Amino acid sequence: MRRRPLAAIRDGIDYVRRHPVLLPLMGFTALVCAFVFPFAVVFPPLFVRTALGADEAGLGAFMAAGGLGALTGAFVLVAIPAEHRGRTLVRTSVGISAALAGLSFAHCLAQAVPVVALLSFGTSTGLGLAGTLIQIIVPNELRGRVMSIQGLMFTGLMPLAGFAAGLVADHTSLRLVMRGGAALFVVTALPWLVREGWWRLHDLTALAADAADAPDSPSSQRSLLHERNA
Repeated sequence: MRRRPLAAIRDGIDYVRRHPVLLPLMGFTALVCAFVFPFAVVFPPLFVRTALGADEAGLGAFMAAGGLGALTGAFVLVAIPAEHRGRTLVRTSVGISAALAGLSFAHCLAQAVPVVALLSFGTSTGLGLAGTLIQIIVPNELRGRVMSIQGLMFTGLMPLAGFAAGLVADHTSLRLVMRGGAALFVVTALPWLVREGWWRLHDLTALAADAADAPDSPSSQRSLLHERNA
């Protein structure tokens, strides 16, 4: 029987909330969209013109460097072994934060271009890995509901975060807001992933398979993660 839309949405949220792997993956995606993506998608024209003093050609070079970094991250993604996926997410969290903070200190296009390439490389690798794992983990009957929640991170959360960042930048400076975003991202994403044991976790897909067979309760699902890390 076809479920009502609100009930289907609630099922997807409940599934994500109690899953020991999906919840951190969704959290990582949300934090990237809130604290990093606005500066890679919304603010580049303003940053290039006001902070770097470059023209349209400079903006083109800036965006091309970001595209090259994202493309490289997509190619690297397919070469990451399953046993390194947890550590890769932890490392990309550090790399994304460092690249965003470093970009805020750039004063010319020559300094900004390699840094934005690194920023795009990190976000492409991290978000691509998170999206791939979500697709692998979620059963067919729930995939549409769960992927719609992930999609809301980009279409719902990122515009709101960009609006809020713009308001703060109007009263301070874009460079300062970028540094604040980098700091907020690393102090939220990194402790969460480390606390959940993702640095030591070797096979996320195997854990997800175990979680699918575990009793349907948050405590039993969470115990699997600690058993894998023991």
